[in-house]
Amino acid sequence: MPLTVFISYVNEDWAIASALNNMLTSAFGSDVKVFIDKVKIQQGDNIQKAIEENLEKSDLLAIVSTGIERPSHDWAGFELGFFRRAKRDAPNAAKPLWGRVVTFCLAGQAPRPNAQDKYVQFDEKAPETPVQAEDGLFVWFKELHFEMTGKDLDLDRAQIDIYKRIISEFRTKASSVLMQRPKTIYKPQKQLLIRYNGNIDRCTPYLLSEDATVELRGGAGEVFGIPDNDSKPRSWQDFCKRFNEHPLASFWVESVVRALLGASTPGAETCYVISSADGNQLYRLLLTSITTYHNETVEAGIYLFKAFRKHDYGDPKTTLLAKGLQVVTRFRSLFLEENSPFDYLNVALETNGSALAAQAMTLVYELDLLNCDIIEAKLDTPAAWKPILDSDNMEKYASVWGPLKAELLSNCFAAFAAADAPALDPARADLAATLKKISQQIGPINDETLVAFADRLLLVANHREGLAATPSAIQPFQPLTHDVVSGSR
Repeated sequence: MPLTVFISYVNEDWAIASALNNMLTSAFGSDVKVFIDKVKIQQGDNIQKAIEENLEKSDLLAIVSTGIERPSHDWAGFELGFFRRAKRDAPNAAKPLWGRVVTFCLAGQAPRPNAQDKYVQFDEKAPETPVQAEDGLFVWFKELHFEMTGKDLDLDRAQIDIYKRIISEFRTKASSVLMQRPKTIYKPQKQLLIRYNGNIDRCTPYLLSEDATVELRGGAGEVFGIPDNDSKPRSWQDFCKRFNEHPLASFWVESVVRALLGASTPGAETCYVISSADGNQLYRLLLTSITTYHNETVEAGIYLFKAFRKHDYGDPKTTLLAKGLQVVTRFRSLFLEENSPFDYLNVALETNGSALAAQAMTLVYELDLLNCDIIEAKLDTPAAWKPILDSDNMEKYASVWGPLKAELLSNCFAAFAAADAPALDPARADLAATLKKISQQIGPINDETLVAFADRLLLVANHREGLAATPSAIQPFQPLTHDVVSGSR
């Protein structure tokens, strides 16, 4: 009876498995019967039944394993386990090789999890030297030859030459397949690979599901102050705890979750800008892919790219003025000008209910950009504004803006969650009311702040022209009174 060999492989190794099939049939002809699924299983057959039946009938299991990591390994693992179980309790003394497993793998690579079995190694590059007597594949051929003929191959010089030629042809074919594969893949991009169960709690955007995980790739951890070597997948909660004490912790978490939410919110941003843990670099956080599975699992890829930062030149005081003025005017254009979509009347009177979530998302995104401008300008501490603004004014501004910003973010998150009509109107009303308070309470402060900037810029211009800055030419900046802060625009 012929010796039966079952070839197990993953789809990515089909070409090598096919070459192995051809090699065995060329070398041993009708003395060997090879089962390989793509050749033997016909369309409409029960695949699992056919595989199980042929594993039970096979004498040997030959596994092609070149290190490809793919989900299709599931079949290969099943075939190995089934073959071992089928042969465990039914030894065949008439066939010494019966029940054996041999793995074909790359040179320097021990197969898993069957390293204790016989394995044959071959190189990615076709060897230039002839097949040697100690070559693993040739030694296996000697065992097969003795199994089928009962004769020692060493006594048949002509047959040895035939086997070596066939083995050399197999190696050439396998090498041509392997040489077309990538040698190395270098991915320099920093990436967060996030997996969750598909249900983001939109009322609490700081958290994902309990089983959510985060994998840091390409050194992404350094952005959040996490060591580069600490890149193993971790739970979402653990990821957040690693930088929980950092001043930007909530800002980072909000940005990541909003990027995920943006994938399901029409018109919402999916690109955000965050500052690194050391404050020396800005990163664009970009959602690049969302993969959903039938079991409701979601896998999201978020890349972090270094954001372009302009170099500063000239007098640092002039640079501080320019950056500070940009922050102040950006705030004004967002909240204090009638043409802004975030003017409280424009929000309160908007009739398109579906636009509220996107509007709130964009508003929070703009706040993030504003915050990054402040960080990039190194104006993220009140004391940094001392060369421009009076200390009393800064204290009053901070006391007013801090609570209003927290209230504004809360309104925006409520707008994210307002999915039905009954919830939309209260969410819109609350958001508009907070924007109105910002206009009334921060508006006067912003007006006076612009005056302070104008005074300092005039000083710069006069110095450039060689003019003396006299009290008659420039009115000194006066701290704001409580009446101004609490008044209306």
